[in-house]
This record gives sequence, structure tokens and C-alpha cells, in this order.
Amino acid sequence: IIETTGLADPGPVAQTFFMDESIKEFAPDVVLLSSEPFPFKESHAHELTPLLPSTCEVKLVDGTYFSWYGSRLLEAPAYFLKVCGAI
Repeated sequence: IIETTGLADPGPVAQTFFMDESIKEFAPDVVLLSSEPFPFKESHAHELTPLLPSTCEVKLVDGTYFSWYGSRLLEAPAYFLKVCGAI
């Protein structure tokens, strides 16, 4: 199945997860690194920072509010306001 779907060579798909200095062209003010579904850590923020404009802020955020649904949604608006206030 993997070979017939083209996933035998994950290179093209995996490449979409790598960034280079071209991200500077987008001139982001803020980049949010979510703990879900991939657990970004402070080390990832440090790796990313040189690829971003010097004025861009990198924030680690609780991914459960971005990618989970159900009971977490009740707390999400307050969390998002907190994150926005810290930017």
C-alpha cells in the first residue's frame, strides 16, 4: 500500500516540514510553535529564530487548545486571549 500511494519515498512530503531563509519573505510578526500534535520545544524555537526577521517573536503554545475539540473548547477563548496579550 505504501508503494502504490507514493509514500515509499517520504522525501517530498517531509520536505514541506523544513524551512529555510525564504520564510523571511513572509515577514511574520509572530510564529506560534504548538505542543500538539508535534511537541515543539524551546530548542526548536532557537533553531527557527535565525531564519526569521529579527523583529519576529517565536512563542511556544499549548497545542491542546489549537488541535483538540470537545471540553477543551470551553477554555480555549480565555487561553487565546492570554496568548494574544503576551504577544
